[in-house]
Amino acid sequence: MLPVVLLLLLIANTCKSDWICDITTRLIDTSMSYKTRRCEITIRDLSRVKADLIRFRRTQAFVSSSLNKKTIDNLFKKFKMINKQMKMYVKMDLPRIKAKFRELPQTHEARIQGDVVMQLVDAYFKLNPCSTQTLQEKQDDIDAIRLASENWKQAIRNGLNDPNVKNTLINLNKLKEKFDKNLAKIAGTFPKIESLFEMLIKMANHIRNEFPCNIETTEVPVTTSKPKTTKEATPKTVTCVPTCVHGSCEKLGNGEYICKCNTGFNGVDCSLNDPCGCGEGGVCDCASSPCKCKCFPLYSGAKCQTILPLDPYGCRISEEMHTNRFWQNTIMTHYATFDRGRYNFLGRCLYVLTEPKDAVEPKFQIALRQKLHAKDGRNHTWPEYIVLHVNGRDVIIGQEKADGEVDVRIDDQQITAIPSEHSLGIVNGHALKAHVKDGVRVEIVPYGIGIGFDGESVANVDLNKYWENNVRGMCGDYDGKIYDDYVTKQGYVVRRRDDNKGTLIGNSWKKVDSVKYDEEAKTCRNIPLPAVPALSELQDWDGELYEKAKTTCSSLCGSTTTISFRKCIANFFFSEDVVSSC
Repeated sequence: MLPVVLLLLLIANTCKSDWICDITTRLIDTSMSYKTRRCEITIRDLSRVKADLIRFRRTQAFVSSSLNKKTIDNLFKKFKMINKQMKMYVKMDLPRIKAKFRELPQTHEARIQGDVVMQLVDAYFKLNPCSTQTLQEKQDDIDAIRLASENWKQAIRNGLNDPNVKNTLINLNKLKEKFDKNLAKIAGTFPKIESLFEMLIKMANHIRNEFPCNIETTEVPVTTSKPKTTKEATPKTVTCVPTCVHGSCEKLGNGEYICKCNTGFNGVDCSLNDPCGCGEGGVCDCASSPCKCKCFPLYSGAKCQTILPLDPYGCRISEEMHTNRFWQNTIMTHYATFDRGRYNFLGRCLYVLTEPKDAVEPKFQIALRQKLHAKDGRNHTWPEYIVLHVNGRDVIIGQEKADGEVDVRIDDQQITAIPSEHSLGIVNGHALKAHVKDGVRVEIVPYGIGIGFDGESVANVDLNKYWENNVRGMCGDYDGKIYDDYVTKQGYVVRRRDDNKGTLIGNSWKKVDSVKYDEEAKTCRNIPLPAVPALSELQDWDGELYEKAKTTCSSLCGSTTTISFRKCIANFFFSEDVVSSC
C-alpha cells in the first residue's frame, strides 16, 4: 500500500511541477513579446494567467505569494491608463489649442506645424489601438506626436519677432506647454509597463528555481528590450531591408517581407511623415495648408484609399491579314487604340505605344517591337515583344520559348515564377513593384499601368482613369474620342489618309533608342509611304474634298499640270490641313 501512496504523491508533485512550468512559460512568453503583439492579445494572455493563479492560489501559497495577481492587476491598469491619459490629458486641450493656432495666417509656419500635430493626434483617436496595435506601435505613435510637437514649438519661437502675431503665439505657447507636459506623462507610462513585465519575469524565474521544470529551460534574463525568440515574438525588423523606422516587419504570402507602418508614417521603410493618413496610396503634401494627400495613379480619394481599376479594354495590338490598293494579302500589325480607333501598320522597328504627356507625372514608356517575316514571297509583320520602361528599369514580355513558357524579363533577369512580385526601386519613398501575373501580364504598382503579351502576336496595354487624356503614342490619347487618335507625333491629322494613316502614325513614333539585347531595333529603317495616288483616285475617294483642295492649290501653284500641284492636293486631301505653300 505504501508504494502506491508514494507513487500517487510523486504523480501529484509531477503534475504540480508541470502546471507551474506551463504557467511560468506562458507568463515569460507574454512578458518577452508584449511589444510585438497586439495589446488585446497581451491583455487576453495576462487574463488567462491571472485566472489560473486565482484557481491555484488556495493550494499553492508559495506561488501565490511569489507570483501574486497584484502585479498583473497593475499591468491591466497601466494598459488602460494609456488611452485614458490620452483622452484626459490631451483631448480636453485640443479645442482651445486648435482655436488659438487657427487664428494665425494659413501660410504661417506655426499654423502649418500645428496642423501636422493635430492631424497625428486625430489619427491616433480614430484607431482602436488595443485591437490593431502593439504596445510598441502605440509608443511610436506618441513619440511621433512629441517629435512633431517639438517642431511646432520651434516654429512658435521663430515667429515671436513678428508683432502682428506675437500675442497669439504667446497665448498659444502657454496652452502648448500644458499639452507637452501631458504628452510627457503619457510617454512615461511605457517605461512603467516595461518595469512591471520585468518584475513578472523575475517572479517566474524565482518559482522555477523552487519547482524545476521537466523540459530544458534556463532562467530568463530580466530584460524586455528584445522579445523571446519564438515564432510569434521574433523581432521582425531584422528581415526587412531597409529597416522599418516607424513600423513593424511583416511576412507576405510569397515569403517576402514588408514594413507595416505606424500611424502617422508611410513609405517603404516607414520613415516618411504622413499626418494626412495617405498610407501607401500617396504622399502627404504640406506645401499648402491644410496638408493634403497627393495620390499615386493607382489610388484616389481624400486619403488615397480607393483603388482605380485598370480599363479591361485598353489598347490591343495583334496581327491581321490585310488587302488594299497598296498591299495584297499581307499580314500587318493591327492597332485598336484606347478610344477604339483602328489602323494597320507594316512596321519593323520599336515604336512608342504610350507615354505620359510632357507635363504629366509619373514618367514611363511602353513600346512594341514589330518584326518583318518573309512568307509566300511577301514581307509580313507582327508584334515581337512589348517593353515597359519605368524608373530606369525595363520590363519585357516576349516570344514563347522552346519550353513553352513565355519570355518574361526585368532587365537581364529571367522571370520564371509566375505569379510573382518584383521590386523596381523606390519612388518618393514608396516601393515601385512589378506584379507578374498569369496570362502573361505585368502590372506596375502603384502606377496604374499594365502590359500583356501572349508570346506570339497579341499585345495589350491597360491604364486606369488617372491617365485619361494624359498620354500620347500609337495607342492614342485616351480621351474618349476616336478621331483625334489619327494624329502623328508632330500633330498632323491623318485620319483621311485611309491606308496610309498607319504608316504615317507609326513612322512618327519610331523609338530611336532600344533595349540592350535588341541592337537591331536601333538601325531599322522606316517603312516608306506608298506612292501618292493619281488625282483621279483622289477625286473618286471624296469629290467634295477634292474640289476644295483643287481650288486652294490652284491659287498657290498656278499651274495645274505640275507635280507640285499634285503633291499640294495630296497634302491637303490627306492631312485635312489647309496647305500654305505649293
